[in-house]
Amino acid sequence: ILILTTNIKKRKAVEKELKESEYYFSQIFEQSSTSMCLYNPDGKFNQVNEEFCKMFGVEAKSIINSGYNVFENQAVIDTGVIPVLREVFNEKKNRKWEINFDLGIASNSLETPASRKGKIYLEVFGHPILNNRGDLEYVVLQHHDIFERKQAEFSLKESEEYLANIINTIGDPIFVKDEQFRFVLVNDALCTLLGKTRDELVGTTGMEFLPKDQMDHFLEVDRKVLSSGEDTLNEELLTDGDSAIRTIVTKKTRYIDAQGAKFIVGVIRDI
Repeated sequence: ILILTTNIKKRKAVEKELKESEYYFSQIFEQSSTSMCLYNPDGKFNQVNEEFCKMFGVEAKSIINSGYNVFENQAVIDTGVIPVLREVFNEKKNRKWEINFDLGIASNSLETPASRKGKIYLEVFGHPILNNRGDLEYVVLQHHDIFERKQAEFSLKESEEYLANIINTIGDPIFVKDEQFRFVLVNDALCTLLGKTRDELVGTTGMEFLPKDQMDHFLEVDRKVLSSGEDTLNEELLTDGDSAIRTIVTKKTRYIDAQGAKFIVGVIRDI
């Protein structure tokens, strides 16, 4: 009787701890300012929080009762993330990915009304939740709206392409070096002069392929420009891609960006 009573007390204590854990999880889940959804191991919804409903423009009851399965929804399939989801569900791995999610396709696929339409850029975190035997109990997905970040990245890419198009129309070789004297930007004319591709130049200093005496001179001028901020105009010797020694005039200017990083902007004229 004593043993039975002790076992009952232990079981009740475990049940109490379990209920408390479930309560705390439920509070965190519901009150989170991040969109969250809880999936069963078969890929069907178990629970969604308020932020999820706001982000996707759905009602919790309707989306859960819809029979939604993350592996069967056309909008999810179209993003190409099913293999990543398989890693979370089947291999029980934590994963992070980005998707361009079409709310309209998702709604039509479910035949469930949604107050939001169009596409949203999301950063998604997938976390498997295991029981004490190591079996999958649930999968939690967290969604972060990264539309503004993607817009900024797109704008930056457009600016970079615009700048590249401009400097590539200039006949004189142009380059930009960072504080470690590495090429970070070169135009087509410089690539032609040195007989290198853009990929072969960017990230190098020139020490990898130019004669030491020429590089010693170039680096001495680079250091002066970076430290003093004064423009320089020098007549110099440069060995080109055909191993011919050319006489050039190089103008170098220091540029400091918004973060305080220093760069050397150089323009070469072959004389």
